[in-house]
Amino acid sequence: MSSTNTGKRIFAVISIIISVLVLLLTVAGILGTWVARSTAIDVASGVLAGVDQLAQVGRDGIARLDTRLANLNEAVGEVEAAVDEIAQNVEDKGLVMTLLPPEKEQNLENTAQQISDGLTSVREVIEAVVELKQAIDRLPFVDLPEPDPERMEATEESINSIREGVDELKSGISQFREDASGGISKISMTASNVSDRLSTSQGNLAETDDRLAELQSSATQLEEQIPIYVTTVAVVLTLLLAWVIYALVMLIRQALANLRTEKGGVG
Repeated sequence: MSSTNTGKRIFAVISIIISVLVLLLTVAGILGTWVARSTAIDVASGVLAGVDQLAQVGRDGIARLDTRLANLNEAVGEVEAAVDEIAQNVEDKGLVMTLLPPEKEQNLENTAQQISDGLTSVREVIEAVVELKQAIDRLPFVDLPEPDPERMEATEESINSIREGVDELKSGISQFREDASGGISKISMTASNVSDRLSTSQGNLAETDDRLAELQSSATQLEEQIPIYVTTVAVVLTLLLAWVIYALVMLIRQALANLRTEKGGVG
């Protein structure tokens, strides 16, 4: 047997061994692709479902907060109406105690505190939504809408100013009982300012709620599309790997044919 024939046989054997190893890896790659597909769909769907649920929690919190703002607005409106009625008869001290009892101030304080607590909860949920949304945005071709941070800051500022206005209103009502004639304009002005701030806060909350609703819609739509995208990628990879398998099989067959030819030539 010549050294040339021996070299060809060794090369053919090495080619077959390497091709078989690569072939096994390629088959494992196909299996791994479809296992990864299921995992990717489950993970992505779980995260998107989490975004939807968190956004809904935020919207529920906004709804409760909006209700409390409406309650405070109603309470402030009652104070304004009471002051207007008292203004028509400032000498009637009994009318002052009837229309502006101490319970009015406590109601204002309780509602304002509930608003502050509700805002804290909503802000925490929205921060969690934004963090989760930003994690999802790292995926290719994904860009979900998110609540406007500046809108939340504006809401927080307006609600803080509402708390200040409520404190001022409570102080004004207390002084008003002692000297009704001297505090009418001050209470009316303070109540009007608080009402304006309440309207601003409700508008900001409505805008944030709209953004959360948009985020929910986008997350739901993406959750439905993810299986299609991932399956398409899995199919493309499978076809590419199948082509590699076909090429490897042909290479192995050619190497086996060369071995048989070299063996026949030696015989």
